[in-house]
Amino acid sequence: MIFLLNTALATVCLGHAIKEKPPITNIMGFSLLELLATLAIIGILLGLAYPNYSHYIVKSRRAQAQTVLWRLAGKASQYYAIHQRYQGIDLSQLGEADALNDPFYQFTIRVDANGYLLEAIPQSTQAQQDLACGTLTLNQSGQQGQSGTDNCWPTA
Repeated sequence: MIFLLNTALATVCLGHAIKEKPPITNIMGFSLLELLATLAIIGILLGLAYPNYSHYIVKSRRAQAQTVLWRLAGKASQYYAIHQRYQGIDLSQLGEADALNDPFYQFTIRVDANGYLLEAIPQSTQAQQDLACGTLTLNQSGQQGQSGTDNCWPTA
């Protein structure tokens, strides 16, 4: 009798425990359609944002090259103050390691009896993406120039 009572109680308890277990159909998740719609929205946003991002990268590299040109011009002025001539200057004497190792611009200096012309010639992807500015130049008078059609130097 006790055995039957315990068996009946266990059956009722087990039956009660099985009834309270949530069915598998109530598990929440994303459908394939929701996932595809989310990916499509992300793709559209990236398609709109990437050209702006690329434009700012090109502009920041150009600004960095202009900064290097100004630093080289300062060093060339110091060289002139010491030697009273521009002839004999090369980039290695000016001590600008950035100018020699830049992956996006090649820096050159052309010297004559009256002064110098510093150039920043775009390389690799910068040359392909910055066609409107092209080669940036700076001379001993501080005169700025570029080979492209746009005015690429900041104005005061």
